[in-house]
Amino acid sequence: MDVHDRQLETKGVYDAVQGEAYSPSGLVEQVVKAVEKFAAGRSQSDDIAVVGFGRTG
Repeated sequence: MDVHDRQLETKGVYDAVQGEAYSPSGLVEQVVKAVEKFAAGRSQSDDIAVVGFGRTG
C-alpha cells in the first residue's frame, strides 16, 4: 500500500519491468525495488512472494 492506501496492482508491476530484458534474479530485484518505491517508506501490510525462473542450454 502506498501513503494513500492504494495497492500497486498488476499494472504497476508490469510497468516497472517494461522495456528491459532481465535475468530471473534481475527481474525479482526490479519488482522488489518497484514495491519499495511505491510503498514510500510505509511498513509492509501483507506477505510478499516473488519467484524468478529461467532455463539454461
